[in-house]
Amino acid sequence: MYANKTVIEKGTVDIKVIGEEYNYGFIVQGTLNVKNGSKINVETKISNAIQVNGSLTVSDSTVNAESDARIGMRSSAIVNIKDGSSIVASGGSHGIFAINSMTIAGDNTSVRTEGGTGYGLYCDTGSLSIEDNAVVTALEGGVAADTYISVNKAELHSNTNDGSAMKIFKGSSSDPVSFVDSNVVLVSNDFYGLCSDGTNGNHVYIEGSAVSVKSKNDGIFTNMSFDIVKSKVNVVSSNGIGICSGLGVDTIMDSDVTVSGKTYGIVTDKTLTIKNSVVTASVTGDGASDTAIESQNGEIKIEKTDLFIKTPDNGRVKDSGSGQIIKDKDGKPAKTVKIVKAVGLKEIRFEFPVLYDGDTIDGDFKITSVPANVLKSDTIVETIKELVKTGGIDTYYQESEDGKTFKNPGSDKYVIDKYYQSQIPFAETVAISLAIVFDKEKNDKPIFDRNKVQFVASDLKVYVNGKEYKTDSMWVDVGKAVGSIKKAKIADIAAQEYTGKALTPEPKVTYGSKTLKKGTDYTLSFKSNTGSPTKKTTATVTVTGKGSYALSASKTFTIEHTKHVKDKGKTVKEPTVKETGTKEYHCTVCGKLLATEEIAKLPPETEPETEPDTPDTPAADAPLSPEKAISLKKAEKALKKVKGYKDPKSAKFGLLQAKAKKIGKNYVKLGWTKVQGAEYYVIYGNKCSKKNQYLKLTKAKASAKSKKIKKIAGKKLKKGTYYKFIIAAVAKDSKGVDKVIACSKSVHFITKGNKKYGDFTKVKLKTPKEVTIKAGETSKIKATQVKPKKLKVQQHRKLSFESNNTAVATVTKKGVVKGVSKGTAVIYVYAQNGLFTTVSVTVE
Repeated sequence: MYANKTVIEKGTVDIKVIGEEYNYGFIVQGTLNVKNGSKINVETKISNAIQVNGSLTVSDSTVNAESDARIGMRSSAIVNIKDGSSIVASGGSHGIFAINSMTIAGDNTSVRTEGGTGYGLYCDTGSLSIEDNAVVTALEGGVAADTYISVNKAELHSNTNDGSAMKIFKGSSSDPVSFVDSNVVLVSNDFYGLCSDGTNGNHVYIEGSAVSVKSKNDGIFTNMSFDIVKSKVNVVSSNGIGICSGLGVDTIMDSDVTVSGKTYGIVTDKTLTIKNSVVTASVTGDGASDTAIESQNGEIKIEKTDLFIKTPDNGRVKDSGSGQIIKDKDGKPAKTVKIVKAVGLKEIRFEFPVLYDGDTIDGDFKITSVPANVLKSDTIVETIKELVKTGGIDTYYQESEDGKTFKNPGSDKYVIDKYYQSQIPFAETVAISLAIVFDKEKNDKPIFDRNKVQFVASDLKVYVNGKEYKTDSMWVDVGKAVGSIKKAKIADIAAQEYTGKALTPEPKVTYGSKTLKKGTDYTLSFKSNTGSPTKKTTATVTVTGKGSYALSASKTFTIEHTKHVKDKGKTVKEPTVKETGTKEYHCTVCGKLLATEEIAKLPPETEPETEPDTPDTPAADAPLSPEKAISLKKAEKALKKVKGYKDPKSAKFGLLQAKAKKIGKNYVKLGWTKVQGAEYYVIYGNKCSKKNQYLKLTKAKASAKSKKIKKIAGKKLKKGTYYKFIIAAVAKDSKGVDKVIACSKSVHFITKGNKKYGDFTKVKLKTPKEVTIKAGETSKIKATQVKPKKLKVQQHRKLSFESNNTAVATVTKKGVVKGVSKGTAVIYVYAQNGLFTTVSVTVE
């Protein structure tokens, strides 16, 4: 196929060159623009599959280009792939080749390439940019550019068995090779992972990204310098250097970096600064000069207040020769170095168990710290026990005659864990002797793990049971022994009568001879205390100690419905001249049938006439007939005057129910109930706003039940945005005029993708689904709209009510139903997004 300047829109091109001759699949002398859902498939043997002598742009389209011997896609200018396009390109030399620059960008944009003797992606004289959530996979040949490569908020996976996974040729002194807020994987089984050694130089910049590099030779090589900021980087070189840089100052800041190489983990020419980071560097070679981290003509800067250096032999940073090397304690280059964030011990908390009346003294206690899990608890426990045993405390207490308890002749204080058989009297104060050596240099048994924390803060605080410990005090009160509710007596609770409400009987609670007070000594909580109208149930009351009492205990009681309350009765069979009637009496609480009563036959002259059946639908005041409806032209004119989120006066929910059958990020599939006699449907909509008028969007056939809406006023629907719609059913009258026979209430939906807002998921009744009233009587419907979990809903219209037969029953905006005349009606209770439930109303 041969063309000049070409645009392919919503088109399909399928070319396959079978012969072995030098024939292009698709050649364009000017520019090629493929867009709007087009599909291109080109396969060749010897020549390029797609050859464009101008610029090549692909948007919102699918392209497959395969060349056995040469290039899959080639442009003599720039290549721009965007807007959700999907590209698969492979070639015997290159997958995709651009003489100038190449940009790949946009949500759902994916590029998969495979090169042969060349590269998967190759920019001969320009740069390569991968942006805005695009995903690029180069399976063979890697990626290469003349000036620089930028990956910004995107994904790049490059794998090659021949050459570098990423290669920069001339480089740029002003534009770095950059990975920002991205995921990058570079794998080379033959050469460099990332090679940036152009004559113009190239700085390597990594920020907010996850980068993994695996290579045979150097993992990351730059002839200038590198910066790694707020990133997680893993580099492995099996036969070279992990990270190698030339001129310039290198920085690792606020990052987690793991590097392994055969000769060097990290080697730089000038200064290397490491700050607020975790860095692990190692070498696998056996040479005497193999070094985990080295600066050959500069220095390695590590601030002691920020970092702590650890090697297998307590290594350190040491000046040596013209540069600086991290060495072990014997002065040899360290083969493994770990630099971790320094953490100070700021707070210790001792939590001793609550002591209860009559309980045995227990030495178990919990120790927590800030930061967490840095204390050697066993060392502290041993220290406290040792201090208790010394200082003459043994002679301070005297054993009683029974050998089981101890008394203190001069104090009421008891020592934790010393006299473990002694019993604590109720309300006695218990204290401990607390002393801790915090000087890690003098203490043979450091109280903290140096792998996790490096120093004790000067303002370290110690707390005992939530109170700050003052170091000038020998004794620390643990607290008073308190009464245990488990030893209290909870009086039995008499059986309770079911009422339909939660029952809260209060039992009498005594502790020995003392009657405890609710609110002062204990609190009450209940479980399963509503019961059932049809069966006997068991409830539980829990008494929880308060003040001088602790722990909790429970008591059960039963709930049963035994006292039935008879209602006014309901006639279930009307009497006639020939037959008696029947009236039933039920319990107003549980609904059980309590009695039946016979109604005498009617005298012949009083037999009531049979009332005609009242139809359930449609409503008595519904149009449905085109002869009675307003014209479509007038209806649309009136619709333009509808302000805010109000509905047209002719809108009836019961006649035409609109809803969302399916919602995506960029579309809404509307559904509706079919209207008898409708010849077609018209759909109106716009963004939800008080200012936005309804726009005519599309039509649907009479047989249709749904319609997919993707655009409004020529613009695509946006994700996470509220939209409003109205549907009209149209039929021609006897004169051929289009009339609106039914109009839906407005419905409001939000498209997918909003992390803060959503739509209601259900309309839930709080009152019965069936209501019986008399003419003139009223009944209130209570209902609620269920919101989605963790999301809000923008309310454009309150929960609404509508009667399908106002001749039988009416309903107000607040859900108050009023009986009008004998018959049945259905009340619709509907939300702004079309979800609804119904209430059946019988008027006697």
